[in-house]
Amino acid sequence: MELTGNKMSSIKKETFRNLTSLQFLSLLDNQISTIEPGAFEGLSHLQTLLLATNKITKQTFQKGIFQGVNSLVDLQLFENYIPYETSGELDNPPFILLKSLKYLSLNNQHRNGLLNFPSNFLQGLESIVRIHAGNLPVTNLDPATFSYTPMLEQDCCSNPISPISPALFQPVPKLRELHLSKIGLQSLDFVLQVNFSKLVILSVWKQTKCN
Repeated sequence: MELTGNKMSSIKKETFRNLTSLQFLSLLDNQISTIEPGAFEGLSHLQTLLLATNKITKQTFQKGIFQGVNSLVDLQLFENYIPYETSGELDNPPFILLKSLKYLSLNNQHRNGLLNFPSNFLQGLESIVRIHAGNLPVTNLDPATFSYTPMLEQDCCSNPISPISPALFQPVPKLRELHLSKIGLQSLDFVLQVNFSKLVILSVWKQTKCN
């Protein structure tokens, strides 16, 4: 590891190789911007990884960054700096190795982080159940965004997305909760064109500024 002041700025390869029984790892509130591929090697029993409130960017997501944490269930990445220039497909989707992940938090990215949401950003998350991706400046999601998350049950999206294509939610028939705030919708016609038979909670509202 390298330190900036009293906080970590990078994590070297095999840093945690001797912590083979570790299930919970918190690296919250540091200055981490560099994570070498293989940094998490040895953490075969890790369930929860907290990387929120750091300086993670798209450059941090090198190929193989999550190698070795095949059992990971909960990944927290809120309050980082993850910008993309376009919503086009990524050559190396960051979560491609996280087949067991169930919970992902991406809220509150700084400096227009995730203004553009790559169409295959969620590729590999075949077990994901809940995604929190609120307070992002993203205004459009590619219809293929959730095609990689067939088990998704709860989606919390507090972003100014408009319009919403019915095709966006067609790949997630197990969806039980859908929370859409700050949405500039003129109607709810999209719900007529999607199989929402499992949906038990629907919340749609647009935040307005109070004088």
